[in-house]
Amino acid sequence: MATTLARTLHRLRTGAGQRAAGAAPPDDDPAVIDAAIARVLDAESRARDRLAADMRACEAIADDARQRARAIGERAEARSRKARAAFEAAIARDIARIDAEVATHGSAYSLDAADRAHVARAVARLADDLAGRA
Repeated sequence: MATTLARTLHRLRTGAGQRAAGAAPPDDDPAVIDAAIARVLDAESRARDRLAADMRACEAIADDARQRARAIGERAEARSRKARAAFEAAIARDIARIDAEVATHGSAYSLDAADRAHVARAVARLADDLAGRA
């Protein structure tokens, strides 16, 4: 960029490469040239300032997105822990109920064909629930 600016300044000061066919001759007044250079430098400075401001705005947007993603992940994890705890509590209740039934029937309790079919259907339903097919 500095090289391009230096070439432009040289061309403005010397008039090199300025005269195309039918083009008006350049204004050789140093004040006009200096004013043009000042406008270019001011525009460049404003462009750099705007670029820096836009970069800061982009970084702020990215930071906000990262914070929102983190919060979503934390909420999802909390929901997952809550669902897992509820499932574990339900299983514990079912095991306690089954243990109580076993205790009332004693150790001589055996499953007949209907009981085995009922258990098989319950296991299949549980497998479908766990696999998300229900």
